[in-house]
Amino acid sequence: MKSFPRLAALALAVVLSGCAVVHQMGYPDSTSNKGKKVTASLNHFNIFLLVPPDNLDKLMDDLSEQCGNKQVLGVSFTHTVRWMIIGEMNTIEVAGRCAE
Repeated sequence: MKSFPRLAALALAVVLSGCAVVHQMGYPDSTSNKGKKVTASLNHFNIFLLVPPDNLDKLMDDLSEQCGNKQVLGVSFTHTVRWMIIGEMNTIEVAGRCAE
């Protein structure tokens, strides 16, 4: 019986810590090593999985603005999802290089 509280505490810690999933994709470009590196990110808490992230097009606009509204090459993105008890935390990061 003494081990039950420890086991219950361990189970509770695992449930409260949640899980994480990372998706990463890139579109490599032969010129992607040239030019200034630019990055942008978006964090969004999706409560009860009812409200997906919005303003995703703003990420590309942010990259373009950092390049002086020039073309962005070699864009890659990382989508990290951390599951919580009442929803998920989405972190979306994009990176690229300014065209010269």
